[in-house]
Amino acid sequence: MLGGELRLGTYGDYGSPEAPGGDASKIMHSVLDTPDGYTVMAWDVPERVPFRPGGNVALFLGGDDARLRGFFERLSAGRAVTLPLGRQSWGDEAGSPVDRVGVSWMVHIAARRSWPAAGPLPGPVRDGWAASARRAGQAGSVRGGRGQSV
Repeated sequence: MLGGELRLGTYGDYGSPEAPGGDASKIMHSVLDTPDGYTVMAWDVPERVPFRPGGNVALFLGGDDARLRGFFERLSAGRAVTLPLGRQSWGDEAGSPVDRVGVSWMVHIAARRSWPAAGPLPGPVRDGWAASARRAGQAGSVRGGRGQSV
């Protein structure tokens, strides 16, 4: 559906001592960078986190293209929405639908800004993603919608 380049990171890549079953080769974090400039991120949690079928997966889809609204609409059509798509305190649009198989999504549409493409994301966005990564037990970098490490 989206195409692009998939990058995978193992528990060993991030130096995490919490690899499932002690297997450091298991996937911990993944990023899909699409040809249209979108970023899809997914990550897993350590085995100490209780397993809840259908509630243990969340995906991030972000970029600065208004076509992301269409993805949000298709993902949420007739389904639960935990955060309606709308402008957030940091100036971007974000929303969280739950798709037809129970997967939670965070759709993030970055406001077009004048900062350089290689520059950092604004503090609230960068800090929010970094805090989410720390809560998920990741030691590596989190990537912003424009491909920056934060």
